[in-house]
Amino acid sequence: MRIGIVGAGPAGLVASIAGAELGLDVTLFERFSKFKPAGAGFGLQSNGFRVLEALGLLDGFLPKLNICHVYVHQLGRRRSVAYDFGELPVPHNYFAVAIRHELQEHLLKSALERGVNIRIGHRCTGVDINNGRAVLRFENYKEEEFDVVVACDGAHSVVRENAGAEFRKKYIDQAYLRGVAPVPSNKDVFVEIWGEDGRIFGICPLPGDRTFFFCSAPLENWQEIRDNSLEEWIESWRGYGDQVMSLLRAVSNWRDVNYDNRLCEIYMKRWYKIPVFFAGDSAHAMRPNYGQGANCAMVDSLVLMRLLAEVVEGRISLGEAGKRYDSIRRPFVTEIQRRSGSAGVMSGWTSPTSRWLRDTAFELFSKIGFLRRWNLLLASGYNKKEEPFLTPLRKGS
Repeated sequence: MRIGIVGAGPAGLVASIAGAELGLDVTLFERFSKFKPAGAGFGLQSNGFRVLEALGLLDGFLPKLNICHVYVHQLGRRRSVAYDFGELPVPHNYFAVAIRHELQEHLLKSALERGVNIRIGHRCTGVDINNGRAVLRFENYKEEEFDVVVACDGAHSVVRENAGAEFRKKYIDQAYLRGVAPVPSNKDVFVEIWGEDGRIFGICPLPGDRTFFFCSAPLENWQEIRDNSLEEWIESWRGYGDQVMSLLRAVSNWRDVNYDNRLCEIYMKRWYKIPVFFAGDSAHAMRPNYGQGANCAMVDSLVLMRLLAEVVEGRISLGEAGKRYDSIRRPFVTEIQRRSGSAGVMSGWTSPTSRWLRDTAFELFSKIGFLRRWNLLLASGYNKKEEPFLTPLRKGS
């Protein structure tokens, strides 16, 4: 069974590595020729750590991480609510921020070492399904046929748009900046500040006296602000504290700060249309507020490739693999999408009444034992159905 994987983000790279470990015939296509070392980063949580561990890649990546305690600080109340993942009886019950291009380079090195066929500079323009097989189309009129295609090409997936799958796309009226400042911060604390003006600012230490930050950004005119009125925009954050101001003033090149204003949520009726499967943002793009997007993407790929290995071994059919993949992953991830969406909306509330209600409910929610535990388990990505798929991977397992 030939498997074509579109997109070399975390989902696509994990799929290719897992496929190689399982002895599957995989080819990975990526439209870019290299990973740009920009400021994009994401929260790495229990389920993401477990995927790296299952692939034998965690130990080699740990030097790039700084394990943290998590706090959400409410400016209006001048109080912080702590989220201690250490309370949970799950593997790797902690949190860190991974810089996206560093993880991609780590995964790419592993894929190459395992002999994965990687085609860089291949921009996919569509897919045709004929007689149960999928034909991927690329620029310059190139085509290639596969028994299975795994779409890992993001929220604006070309494969999804062309495969005839049912989905709903909801655009989000928010934009964010993510960057790295060459200054140290509190070595074991991740803090997210919710401001009275509806903006948020996040701070997380990185190894090597660096600090990752993310913050709300103007929805449309960021480039104009960056080029013409950056100092005024930085000054608008003064109410968020001295640390925020120090970080913003320490940024050496604002063109290296990642700006994302094409945020959307993707909801699919099911995550497959034989012989095409969807993973990562192509299946379930979500708001960033739970920090689970990339973690869920990696779990998708590991679960899916282990199921495809069962197909090759003759234990299940391709249709059965699709049904199991969808039933194991989609309900759980949809719940994370919904909770992340609610958090994103509430973080932007500005009226005194709505903020008081939100902050009061937030504190109570964090203090009621079973609710706190449920929320922590969800945020950590723990899903009991996935346990058999997150064990260490060995060829033929």
